[in-house]
Amino acid sequence: MGFNIQPYGIQSMLKEGHKHLSGLDEAVLKNIDACKQLSTITRTSLGPNGMDKMVINHLDNLFCHE
Repeated sequence: MGFNIQPYGIQSMLKEGHKHLSGLDEAVLKNIDACKQLSTITRTSLGPNGMDKMVINHLDNLFCHE
C-alpha cells in the first residue's frame, strides 16, 4: 500500500518536471548556461553569410529571424 504524498511549498505551485533553484549562485550559473546555449544557436544568423532561423515557441507561433 503506497502513500501519495502531496508536494508542499513552492513545489506545489510548479508544473511537473520543473524545479526550484535555491541559492543565488545556482540560479546565476543556470542563466549563464542558458545564454551560452542561446548564443550558439543564433551565432550562424549573424554576419554577411548569415542564415535565417525559424523559431517555434511554446504557443506554436512561428518566428523567422533574418
